[in-house]
Amino acid sequence: MIKVSSNIGATKIGRKLGPKTMYSYIKKFGFGAPTRIDLPGEVPGLVWPYQRWGEIEASNICFGQGLSISALQLTSALGAIANDGRLMKPYLVSQVLDQKGQPAKAFAPQPVRQVLSPETARLMRQLLTRVTEQGGTAPQAAIEGVAVGGKTGTAQKVAPETRRYASGKYVSTFMGFLPAEAPALVILVIVDEPKGSHYGGVVAAPVFKAIAEQSLPLIGIKRLTPPGPHAPAREESDPTPWVMAQRALEQGPVQAESQGTNQLMPDLRGLTLRKAAEVLKNYPFEPILEGSGKAVSQRPLPGTAITRGTRCQVQFRPTI
Repeated sequence: MIKVSSNIGATKIGRKLGPKTMYSYIKKFGFGAPTRIDLPGEVPGLVWPYQRWGEIEASNICFGQGLSISALQLTSALGAIANDGRLMKPYLVSQVLDQKGQPAKAFAPQPVRQVLSPETARLMRQLLTRVTEQGGTAPQAAIEGVAVGGKTGTAQKVAPETRRYASGKYVSTFMGFLPAEAPALVILVIVDEPKGSHYGGVVAAPVFKAIAEQSLPLIGIKRLTPPGPHAPAREESDPTPWVMAQRALEQGPVQAESQGTNQLMPDLRGLTLRKAAEVLKNYPFEPILEGSGKAVSQRPLPGTAITRGTRCQVQFRPTI
C-alpha cells in the first residue's frame, strides 16, 4: 500500500482504525497545532474534530485530503518516524557565540512526545524504503549506496475564490530520510503548480535526490558502494552503523569496528548515559556526555568517519 501510494489501501486501514483512533494519531504527530519553532507567524493548520467527519470526510483524510497542514508540520512528523517515534520541537539556532567565538548559549533538541513505539517506527522506516525501490512511486529518489525512505504526495490546490479544489492545480511533494537504518537527514521538497506531470515521484523526488547527494559529504556520511559484478563473494555484508551499535549493546564492551583506517560513529540515540559511555569507551576520544536520562542528540552523527581526537558530544534528556 505504501510502496504504490494506494488511496484505497489507506482508506481500508483508516476504517480499521476508526475515526477516533485516527484523529488521536493525527494530533499526536502534531497536525492541527503549531510546532512552536522560534519564528513568528506560525499557523496551526486545520484538522476537523473526528465528531464532524462523515464517511466521505473520513476516507479523504486517510489519504491526505480534507485537512490543512504546513511543510514544517509534515517534516516534523516524518522526523518522528526517523527518530524512533519521538516527535521533537524544531529549532533554527544551535549555538550563539560571543565576540571571541566561544559558545555563549546553546540550544539542544527538545522531545515533545513519544508518538510511536521505537519498534513501530523502525518498521515504518523499512516500509518507507520500498517507496524508492523499482516499482515504488519514487525510484528517482534512490541514492546508490545509501538506503533512502520516503513518501510521495500529490495534493489538489484550493481556489481561494470558491474554496473548492481547483481543476488542474496541484502541489507535488516528496519527503524522505537517510540513511534509513540510522537517519541523519529529513528533507521535504515541495513543487507548487508543476508544469507537465504533477506526480510527486516524478517532479519532487529528483530534486530530493540532488539535495541529499550534495548534503551527504557535509554531514560526514559516506556512501556504501555495493561491490561490482566481479567482486569476490562475502558471507556477510559490512555492518551498517546501526547494526554496529546494536552489536555493541548486545555483546557488551568490544573493540570498536572500523572501516578501512577510520572508525564509524555508532548511533547512541535512546541509550542511557551509562550504556552510551560503555559503548564509547573503546573509541579514540574522550566523549562529552551532557545531561541525564537518554541520549537525544549526538555529534558526530551516526555513520560519520572518526579518528583519534574527534570531538564527540552527546546530549541526554530525562525520559518523558
